[in-house]
Amino acid sequence: MISKDEVSQMIEQARSDKKILQIKSMFINVPKWDQFINHLDYHFNTTPEGPQEESDEWHTIHNGTVAKTGYYFHVREATSRGEFTFFPECRDVVEFFDEVYNEKTNGGGTFLNIVGNGMMVPTHVDDVDSVFWQCQGSTIWQVFLNKDDQGRGVEPIQTVTVEPGDIIVVPRGVFHGLNPHVSRAAIAFRYKEVRE
Repeated sequence: MISKDEVSQMIEQARSDKKILQIKSMFINVPKWDQFINHLDYHFNTTPEGPQEESDEWHTIHNGTVAKTGYYFHVREATSRGEFTFFPECRDVVEFFDEVYNEKTNGGGTFLNIVGNGMMVPTHVDDVDSVFWQCQGSTIWQVFLNKDDQGRGVEPIQTVTVEPGDIIVVPRGVFHGLNPHVSRAAIAFRYKEVRE
Protein backbone atom coordinates (compact mmCIF):
# COMPACT_ATOMS: atom_id res chain seq x y z
CA MET A 1 0.00 0.00 0.00
CA ILE A 2 1.10 3.55 -0.66
CA SER A 3 2.55 5.34 2.39
CA LYS A 4 0.96 8.25 4.26
CA ASP A 5 3.95 10.46 3.43
CA GLU A 6 3.60 9.67 -0.28
CA VAL A 7 -0.13 10.49 -0.19
CA SER A 8 0.57 13.74 1.65
CA GLN A 9 3.08 14.77 -1.04
CA MET A 10 0.63 13.79 -3.79
CA ILE A 11 -2.12 15.92 -2.20
CA GLU A 12 0.18 18.95 -2.03
CA GLN A 13 1.11 18.46 -5.70
CA ALA A 14 -2.58 18.25 -6.65
CA ARG A 15 -3.25 21.42 -4.62
CA SER A 16 -0.41 23.21 -6.40
CA ASP A 17 -1.70 22.05 -9.81
CA LYS A 18 -5.33 22.92 -8.89
CA LYS A 19 -6.38 19.37 -9.74
CA ILE A 20 -7.88 16.40 -7.92
CA LEU A 21 -5.88 13.38 -6.82
CA GLN A 22 -7.12 9.91 -7.72
CA ILE A 23 -5.71 6.82 -5.99
CA LYS A 24 -6.98 3.61 -7.61
CA SER A 25 -8.09 0.61 -5.52
CA MET A 26 -6.79 2.10 -2.26
CA PHE A 27 -9.45 0.71 0.11
CA ILE A 28 -11.21 -2.19 -1.59
CA ASN A 29 -13.23 -3.49 1.39
CA VAL A 30 -16.20 -1.22 0.60
CA PRO A 31 -19.62 -1.00 2.29
CA LYS A 32 -22.54 -2.66 0.50
CA TRP A 33 -25.70 -1.00 -0.83
CA ASP A 34 -27.86 -2.20 2.10
CA GLN A 35 -25.59 -0.33 4.52
CA PHE A 36 -26.17 2.92 2.61
CA ILE A 37 -29.92 2.34 2.48
CA ASN A 38 -30.06 1.58 6.23
CA HIS A 39 -28.02 4.75 6.93
CA LEU A 40 -30.35 6.84 4.75
CA ASP A 41 -33.44 5.35 6.40
CA TYR A 42 -32.13 5.91 9.93
CA HIS A 43 -31.19 9.56 9.40
CA PHE A 44 -34.31 10.35 7.40
CA ASN A 45 -36.38 9.17 10.36
CA THR A 46 -34.24 10.56 13.22
CA THR A 47 -34.23 14.22 14.22
CA PRO A 48 -30.65 15.43 14.77
CA GLU A 49 -29.60 17.51 17.77
CA GLY A 50 -29.12 21.24 17.35
CA PRO A 51 -30.37 23.72 14.77
CA GLN A 52 -31.83 22.38 11.55
CA GLU A 53 -30.98 23.55 8.07
CA GLU A 54 -33.85 24.91 6.03
CA SER A 55 -34.94 23.66 2.61
CA ASP A 56 -34.41 26.02 -0.31
CA GLU A 57 -35.19 26.06 -4.03
CA TRP A 58 -32.39 23.55 -4.76
CA HIS A 59 -32.56 21.21 -1.77
CA THR A 60 -35.22 19.55 0.33
CA ILE A 61 -33.89 18.93 3.83
CA HIS A 62 -35.52 16.46 6.20
CA ASN A 63 -33.86 15.65 9.53
CA GLY A 64 -30.46 16.59 8.12
CA THR A 65 -30.84 14.40 5.04
CA VAL A 66 -30.50 16.51 1.91
CA ALA A 67 -32.54 15.42 -1.11
CA LYS A 68 -30.90 17.14 -4.04
CA THR A 69 -31.91 16.51 -7.67
CA GLY A 70 -32.73 13.29 -9.52
CA TYR A 71 -32.80 10.90 -6.54
CA TYR A 72 -29.52 12.34 -5.25
CA PHE A 73 -29.07 12.31 -1.45
CA HIS A 74 -26.45 13.65 0.94
CA VAL A 75 -26.78 12.02 4.36
CA ARG A 76 -24.99 13.30 7.46
CA GLU A 77 -22.91 11.41 9.98
CA ALA A 78 -21.50 8.41 8.17
CA THR A 79 -18.92 8.42 10.94
CA SER A 80 -20.08 10.28 14.01
CA ARG A 81 -17.98 11.08 17.07
CA GLY A 82 -15.60 8.23 16.26
CA GLU A 83 -18.41 5.71 15.90
CA PHE A 84 -18.60 3.44 12.87
CA THR A 85 -22.09 2.03 13.44
CA PHE A 86 -23.25 1.94 9.83
CA PHE A 87 -19.90 1.70 8.09
CA PRO A 88 -17.26 -0.18 10.12
CA GLU A 89 -15.19 -0.37 6.90
CA CYS A 90 -14.57 3.39 7.26
CA ARG A 91 -12.28 2.97 10.25
CA ASP A 92 -9.17 2.22 8.13
CA VAL A 93 -9.90 5.09 5.72
CA VAL A 94 -10.46 7.60 8.53
CA GLU A 95 -7.38 6.52 10.49
CA PHE A 96 -5.20 6.72 7.37
CA PHE A 97 -6.32 10.22 6.33
CA ASP A 98 -6.42 11.55 9.91
CA GLU A 99 -2.69 10.77 9.98
CA VAL A 100 -2.07 12.19 6.50
CA TYR A 101 -3.72 15.49 7.50
CA ASN A 102 -2.51 15.36 11.12
CA GLU A 103 -6.05 16.16 12.29
CA LYS A 104 -9.29 14.32 12.93
CA THR A 105 -11.96 14.54 10.26
CA ASN A 106 -15.02 16.44 11.37
CA GLY A 107 -17.14 13.52 10.24
CA GLY A 108 -18.18 11.89 7.06
CA GLY A 109 -21.27 12.11 4.94
CA THR A 110 -22.63 9.76 2.34
CA PHE A 111 -23.58 10.69 -1.21
CA LEU A 112 -26.06 8.44 -2.99
CA ASN A 113 -27.54 8.53 -6.43
CA ILE A 114 -30.25 5.91 -6.47
CA VAL A 115 -30.85 6.41 -10.19
CA GLY A 116 -27.96 7.07 -12.55
CA ASN A 117 -29.30 9.82 -14.71
CA GLY A 118 -26.21 11.53 -16.07
CA MET A 119 -27.23 14.78 -14.36
CA MET A 120 -24.07 16.74 -13.66
CA VAL A 121 -23.67 17.93 -10.07
CA PRO A 122 -23.23 21.71 -10.46
CA THR A 123 -19.65 22.88 -10.66
CA HIS A 124 -18.44 24.41 -7.44
CA VAL A 125 -15.53 25.05 -5.11
CA ASP A 126 -15.39 23.59 -1.59
CA ASP A 127 -13.96 25.36 1.46
CA VAL A 128 -12.42 22.12 2.74
CA ASP A 129 -10.22 19.33 1.45
CA SER A 130 -12.64 16.51 0.64
CA VAL A 131 -11.61 12.87 0.59
CA PHE A 132 -14.17 10.81 -1.36
CA TRP A 133 -14.22 7.03 -1.09
CA GLN A 134 -16.13 5.46 -3.99
CA CYS A 135 -18.00 2.44 -2.63
CA GLN A 136 -20.64 1.46 -5.20
CA GLY A 137 -21.08 2.31 -8.88
CA SER A 138 -18.81 4.83 -10.55
CA THR A 139 -18.57 8.60 -10.87
CA ILE A 140 -16.98 10.84 -13.49
CA TRP A 141 -15.20 13.86 -11.96
CA GLN A 142 -14.03 16.92 -13.87
CA VAL A 143 -11.86 19.89 -12.96
CA PHE A 144 -12.43 23.12 -14.89
CA LEU A 145 -10.17 26.01 -15.76
CA ASN A 146 -12.96 28.60 -16.04
CA LYS A 147 -16.70 29.11 -15.65
CA ASP A 148 -19.27 30.77 -17.89
CA ASP A 149 -21.60 33.62 -16.89
CA GLN A 150 -24.04 31.02 -15.49
CA GLY A 151 -21.33 29.62 -13.18
CA ARG A 152 -21.00 26.37 -15.14
CA GLY A 153 -17.58 24.87 -15.72
CA VAL A 154 -15.98 25.31 -19.12
CA GLU A 155 -12.61 24.16 -20.42
CA PRO A 156 -12.16 20.91 -18.47
CA ILE A 157 -8.50 20.34 -17.62
CA GLN A 158 -8.93 16.96 -15.91
CA THR A 159 -11.45 14.11 -16.15
CA VAL A 160 -11.26 10.93 -14.07
CA THR A 161 -13.63 8.03 -13.50
CA VAL A 162 -13.64 6.50 -10.04
CA GLU A 163 -14.67 2.93 -9.29
CA PRO A 164 -15.34 1.07 -6.02
CA GLY A 165 -12.29 1.18 -3.75
CA ASP A 166 -10.86 4.34 -5.36
CA ILE A 167 -10.11 7.50 -3.38
CA ILE A 168 -10.46 11.02 -4.77
CA VAL A 169 -8.96 13.97 -2.89
CA VAL A 170 -10.37 17.36 -3.90
CA PRO A 171 -8.17 20.10 -2.40
CA ARG A 172 -9.92 23.20 -1.12
CA GLY A 173 -10.43 25.74 -3.89
CA VAL A 174 -10.40 23.34 -6.87
CA PHE A 175 -13.26 24.18 -9.28
CA HIS A 176 -14.93 20.84 -10.00
CA GLY A 177 -18.11 18.99 -10.90
CA LEU A 178 -19.13 15.37 -11.14
CA ASN A 179 -21.41 13.18 -13.15
CA PRO A 180 -23.03 10.25 -11.34
CA HIS A 181 -23.88 8.52 -14.62
CA VAL A 182 -24.92 5.29 -12.87
CA SER A 183 -26.33 4.51 -9.42
CA ARG A 184 -23.53 5.17 -6.99
CA ALA A 185 -22.65 5.52 -3.31
CA ALA A 186 -19.63 7.26 -1.82
CA ILE A 187 -18.49 8.48 1.57
CA ALA A 188 -16.79 11.86 1.96
CA PHE A 189 -14.55 13.08 4.76
CA ARG A 190 -13.71 16.74 5.37
CA TYR A 191 -10.28 18.11 6.33
CA LYS A 192 -8.63 21.50 6.68
CA GLU A 193 -11.94 23.25 7.24
CA VAL A 194 -11.69 27.03 7.21
CA ARG A 195 -13.15 28.20 10.52
CA GLU A 196 -14.22 31.81 10.94
